[in-house]
Amino acid sequence: MPSLSVIMTMYNVERFLREAIESILAQTFRDFEFIIFDDGSTDNSVAIAESYNDPRIRLFRSPHVGRAAALNKAIDYSTTELLAFMDADDISMKTRFEEQLKYLSENPSVGVISSWAERIDENGNYLRTMTTPEKHQDIEYKMSRMGAIIFSGSIVKKILFDKIGKFNESLSVSIDYELMLRLIRETFFYNLQFVLIKYRKNGSSITASNILALRKN
Repeated sequence: MPSLSVIMTMYNVERFLREAIESILAQTFRDFEFIIFDDGSTDNSVAIAESYNDPRIRLFRSPHVGRAAALNKAIDYSTTELLAFMDADDISMKTRFEEQLKYLSENPSVGVISSWAERIDENGNYLRTMTTPEKHQDIEYKMSRMGAIIFSGSIVKKILFDKIGKFNESLSVSIDYELMLRLIRETFFYNLQFVLIKYRKNGSSITASNILALRKN
């Protein structure tokens, strides 16, 4: 049995998908299953995913149900107690899992771990480094005002979903942030203080109005 489940949903991301998949397959830590859940893509995303001959990949397909529902279904298919999340247009540094799992093994009270990120544009060009607070109390303080953790670079203990539920399928925006608001009430967070993910700028980023609406709820 693998010791880590990598969760990646995709919907019409053919332009970026190879970079995302290959960044996972090239990880220095290799004992994982790679769950790729296609949410009804109409482009070549499925064909690209099917072109990889790696036994760690488990590809699932569904009619379009939306990102929250797709993530929830992917979680249901996972077989391990640790879930690494990855967006299909981002890029993981090759030591991401190795570094994060090392910290988790040494700090079992931590339930969610991420890192800094390198913000890139649609063409992969560097924009800036996204720094995040290191320790739980600082993450929690900043979380009440804005996102303080990079979801696409995170590992979450699966047991936490039994306590708080999974992604809110009634939301169409900011589903990662809303989940993290619930998670931070249940477990300790930690951010490694170096870059382990390249985070691509796109039109679905969290906005201030999204965050304000969620805080009121």
